[in-house]
Amino acid sequence: MIKGWARPDSNWGPSPRQRDVIATRLRAQLVGKGKSLKYKFFDSQPQNLDLDSKALYKNKTPVFLRPLSNQSDIKMNKSKLEEIKKIIDEVKREIDIKVDTSVLDEVVNLLKEEVKKKQLKVEVFIGGSFAKQTFLGNDFDCDIFLRFDMSYREESLSDLSEELLKQFKPVRVHGSRDYFNFEYKNVLFEVVPVYLIQDPSQAKNTTDVSPFHVLWFNKKKEKNPDLPLEVKVTKVFLKAQKLYGAESYINGFSGHVVDILVSHYGSFLNLIKNASKWTFPVIIDTEKHYKNLNPIFFLNKDKIKNEVIVIDPIIKERNAASALSKENTIKFIKICKRFLEQPSKDFFEIKFLDLNSAKERIGENPGVIFQLTPLDEKSKDVAGTKMFKAFEFVKEQLEINEFKVLDSFFDWNKKDDAFCYLIFDKKPLSKEKIILGPPDKKEFHKNILNFKSKYNDKVFLEDGRYFAKVTRRYTNPFELIDDLVKNERFLTKVKDFKVYKINKQVIEDEA
Repeated sequence: MIKGWARPDSNWGPSPRQRDVIATRLRAQLVGKGKSLKYKFFDSQPQNLDLDSKALYKNKTPVFLRPLSNQSDIKMNKSKLEEIKKIIDEVKREIDIKVDTSVLDEVVNLLKEEVKKKQLKVEVFIGGSFAKQTFLGNDFDCDIFLRFDMSYREESLSDLSEELLKQFKPVRVHGSRDYFNFEYKNVLFEVVPVYLIQDPSQAKNTTDVSPFHVLWFNKKKEKNPDLPLEVKVTKVFLKAQKLYGAESYINGFSGHVVDILVSHYGSFLNLIKNASKWTFPVIIDTEKHYKNLNPIFFLNKDKIKNEVIVIDPIIKERNAASALSKENTIKFIKICKRFLEQPSKDFFEIKFLDLNSAKERIGENPGVIFQLTPLDEKSKDVAGTKMFKAFEFVKEQLEINEFKVLDSFFDWNKKDDAFCYLIFDKKPLSKEKIILGPPDKKEFHKNILNFKSKYNDKVFLEDGRYFAKVTRRYTNPFELIDDLVKNERFLTKVKDFKVYKINKQVIEDEA
């Protein structure tokens, strides 16, 4: 528990309302430090109030907090803790393998030769998980930054990069600044042109700052040599739980956010112990850019709607976790709790949904499985997002037509077809439904006329309000899906698809 004390003046003590205000202001300052949000107001100053306590003023009355350590206050017996550590150590041994980096070295050397040949002022900088040594086995892409001198500020860095990369026959991907993908000796490369800046404030594009993230992490690694392996374990855990990746069809934890969180808490175990106690808003400011200030008041409101704020260590105005959905944060908190209560190596087992596993999850319920073939997009992220939008379109239309979706899931391994499913309520919809109309009052005369014009003889008046009794077009979700997969909003997002209707007769039997 985080304790606090409010010193009463002769005629003043914090009222319940004032205590709520104080607690709300303290909340955002404390949650990012991995501490519990419980608090207590003492009637008199505690004798052992430590020197590290923080003071917040409300009507010139100090409220003192006595912080605990940065460790979570989860209580567990010694045997369970040892069991958890044993599982984590086993995972570490499996993923801590040496990978042949000769292909990366070869590409870097070829690029340097090309830079020298064209007499350009460009630094070839290895970035991403390779530079930080946080990549997982053979499941990685090689990120390379071409850092152009500022003297090229009037030129297109993407065009210059395309010339340098010609020998690799790259695919140009459009973005805020175009970047490039190519495959060389079965290894995928992503090359990003940026400016060689000395300070993040000089950045003309957010990608210009990316190399600084690598330098920041490697500096942290000097103090904590185990950091890369702890990040790897965290990535495996998140991948297994379908929570890794900032792509819009995942809305999970990006690699950068994982780096920040593990660095902040020191290890995977400390992260999940603390995360299991997270409450919203979650605020992590590992570099203490805002110290005792509330960063919520300084950040773009659109970037903190998820109530998860991870202050970028390089750009303090940026929420690194803006892509992480609140829904996935809640899921992460629950999974952390479950792992600590019932530790198992199964939490680290990465599996992808297929037809059989989707059928198992649907069980005896009525449901539908989609097998979606991605479009031939230059970017896998774009292809994945489009498939996800096709799936979301179907789900959205089902809900608009009042079908109850009990569960849904989308999964893609970025190589083969994506699989996703929807599980429905067994009970079919009624053949007719009642639509609410306007009240029978003069001021709603125009609305009443429009309502009657739309529904004609279906309209009736009851208890001073108009209603309409209409026949549903669809009473069975499978009938609606047959029409939805013919819609342009679905067809334009996938190259091909298959639909598997599961336990369709269950709804038909209920009808």
